[in-house]
Amino acid sequence: MRIRCILGCLVLLTLCNVAGMSATAAASSANSVVIANSDSLWRIRTVWETEEIVQKDGKIGHVKVLCDRKFFREKENKKATFNPEHTYTNAPVVRLPEVTSSDWMQPSFNAVDWARIPGKVFAKAYKEPSIYWKAVFVRKSFEVINPSLVKELNLTVDFKGGAVVYVNGKEIKRAFMPKGKITPNSCSEIYPESAYLLDEGYIILGRNKECKTKRAARIRTTGEITIPASALKKGVNTIAVGIHRAPTSYRFHLGRVKPYVTIHQDAYWAKCALVNIKLTVDRSSAAAIDMQGSISDIIAKNKIIMEKVYLDDIPDIFAQSRPIRLIGVKNGTFAGQFVVANSSNIKNIKIEKSDLKGAGTIAASNIEIAFVQSDGEPKKRNGSKSFDSLEVLAPAEVHTNTTTGIALQPIWVRVTVPKDAKIGEYKSDLVINSDGNKPVVMPISLKVVDWTLKDSKDFTPRMDIVESPESLALAYGVKMWSEEHFSLLEKSFAQLAKLSCKSIYISAIRRTHFGNKNAMLRWYRDESGDLQPDFEIIDKYLAVATKHLGKVPGVIMYCWEPAESMGHASGTGSARRTTNKPLMITVINKKTGRLSKRKGPAWGTPEAKVFWKKFNDGITPVLKKYDLEDARLYGLIGDARPTKQAMDDITSGFDNAKWAVHSHHYCVEWKGYEIGMAIALWGIGSVPVDPTAGYGFGWTNPFWIMYYPRELSLNSSLVEQRTKLETWMGAKARSATSFAKASGTRGLGRLGADFFQVDVGGRGKSYLCGRYPESAWGQLNLSYCVPNILGQGKTGPVATVRSEAFRENIQEVEARIFIEKALLDKALNAKLGKELSTRCRKNLDKRIRMSNNASGVGEAWFISSGWQNRMDELFTLASEVEKALNQ
Repeated sequence: MRIRCILGCLVLLTLCNVAGMSATAAASSANSVVIANSDSLWRIRTVWETEEIVQKDGKIGHVKVLCDRKFFREKENKKATFNPEHTYTNAPVVRLPEVTSSDWMQPSFNAVDWARIPGKVFAKAYKEPSIYWKAVFVRKSFEVINPSLVKELNLTVDFKGGAVVYVNGKEIKRAFMPKGKITPNSCSEIYPESAYLLDEGYIILGRNKECKTKRAARIRTTGEITIPASALKKGVNTIAVGIHRAPTSYRFHLGRVKPYVTIHQDAYWAKCALVNIKLTVDRSSAAAIDMQGSISDIIAKNKIIMEKVYLDDIPDIFAQSRPIRLIGVKNGTFAGQFVVANSSNIKNIKIEKSDLKGAGTIAASNIEIAFVQSDGEPKKRNGSKSFDSLEVLAPAEVHTNTTTGIALQPIWVRVTVPKDAKIGEYKSDLVINSDGNKPVVMPISLKVVDWTLKDSKDFTPRMDIVESPESLALAYGVKMWSEEHFSLLEKSFAQLAKLSCKSIYISAIRRTHFGNKNAMLRWYRDESGDLQPDFEIIDKYLAVATKHLGKVPGVIMYCWEPAESMGHASGTGSARRTTNKPLMITVINKKTGRLSKRKGPAWGTPEAKVFWKKFNDGITPVLKKYDLEDARLYGLIGDARPTKQAMDDITSGFDNAKWAVHSHHYCVEWKGYEIGMAIALWGIGSVPVDPTAGYGFGWTNPFWIMYYPRELSLNSSLVEQRTKLETWMGAKARSATSFAKASGTRGLGRLGADFFQVDVGGRGKSYLCGRYPESAWGQLNLSYCVPNILGQGKTGPVATVRSEAFRENIQEVEARIFIEKALLDKALNAKLGKELSTRCRKNLDKRIRMSNNASGVGEAWFISSGWQNRMDELFTLASEVEKALNQ
């Protein structure tokens, strides 16, 4: 069966759904229809480069403008258009990616590694993207079924900067571009001064009518371009558009803001943007154009692992095929992805694996296949669910989507490289079988670099990922602390070990903000009626956790909660937010096993001291059993904090106690007690910066501080999750007096592992975290960020495409740290030599810039920037460093 997106009147609404555009937008005129626009998917590559300045003499260069800063400090200056004396200094030129192929617009060019996203890039009108965006290159292929039926196509492009349009590799139009040869690094024509300054000479800044009018004037257009039928051919055709940045007038850098106004991001507007793109065809020619391609039988298409797949996605039929390409090191695991699709239901998918062969042999058993479940967060635009959890079991049947008419199944391939693998290239084929379809082959290529990764238990980054025993039991319908429950816990901790999880939480009280109805610590009455602690559950829990995580630096005894929910950060640590909640404990009847809720002794009483001393005396041998005596931390301090009395009571009988903090603001001590672990959103003393502003080395920080990435969510891009850890481990101290002066955080914290949505008491599904009103923790609630980094698989917790993004980056960070250790140590650096040391620094600088700018508008940039080449270069440098040190 051949599926085509026919563009006739009778199927117009169907086309709109498939192409992701509204019926209103599609019906552009009585005689034409829109066949692609800004909502359609395009192959896109962006370039980031140091800003170019048009100097006073008209020359263009990568320079900085220097002048007397007093000119900018005057509160009022009626001569705001006056040009002060100024000079120029050369600015170091940074371009990422360094090279874009000059044949990028040719139909033969393979753009499969470019991002595939909607065609609107850097197009914000307020709070604009960075001035560093240099170019946007977009491509879209389509099929002309019968050229004789096509009259013409019409293309309109709205943009900032300049544009060049190509059809099948030939230029057909340029707008606001200089004459002569155009290269990927060309600049567009400069904007007039009115694009930068208000009529009175001040920088355009704000949302008033004049500012809005001048911002609107920055958008340029090609006008409607007619693409004649003679420019098209039977078969696959390609339209490509290059958007080139306009150089910045030196006058902008001499401009001033109005008195009492602070200059901020939206003043530094992107002079390179794809604002809108629209391709139309005469209605009578519509049936001769196929924008999406056809599926006549089951197909397999390579897919970048940092692009989420959604149920209503359509594979890029016109993309050139290539093998799944993996770059790896010994003892690491590396992933690729492809999608299987058909125009009818796909039944009983089975994948045949074979050994990877080349430099040596890597057994097929080292190849893991996972079928991605459509259980992720939906698109905000149309509610289509994303594929998220990596399930080992294949689905019995993959059904066609009601919108697209296509059955789609993303499949992940993970290869674990043995420690004794020979270095070099390997190849293998995956054979995809399904009922009623011919077998499809997906080739794999693997390059093994000569460097060995640590075991996951020994990873350097410290990730704080909270496991929820209660969520797990409710999600799978098993009894708490049963054999089945501990089997599920095994699976959670096995996944967390891959993510460098370095913390374990032990609930000593009930009704915490983690949502636990009862505590792991249970109390029972002895023969005399006195309460005694029971550590049986804690012992078993630590046994499972340490089996996979190893010796972690933090076991947090969750012993304290505030009297009321925290709300927000205001007043953190103040007297009004330093209160204690009555002690809530769990009591067990040893004969019947029945649990009951009780209040413990009041804070500040002799009974409280005795109560907590029993706990501290009893937990010590349990921790010692698992070599965790030095990992004990008490908690949990938040924006609301305990009184000294409560802290004294809880630590009774244990000297030199340290505490753990999860808060908007970090602290190094509280009420005379040292903080042993701090997770903070604000005020952590370091910030990601460009390498020109210095470096941070979070792994050197003697203080265990982690960044709380509250900006992340279940909907966050995989690029952001792939780069977040590296960004913050490389953050630099704000000042020499900052407590985090060793620079950078040691990892990320306050992420949920398996807080799956569960039904409690028939009230519908929700997260357990924050379910008790008095301990919801307000804006620090785990559900505000990532409640479950793992997925709810059919037989237990599994990895997700999100957790895999973190895991892959952790492996890269390990290699980065290995190199940084050699660079920072004078003796080791001397062994490297200047040439190798310089190459290492250049690679790490590139990685810093890529991770620091990858969020938001930087997602497409990161995907299409050659990230696998940077992996290859990083691992190869680690290998060279190791050899140099061992000489």
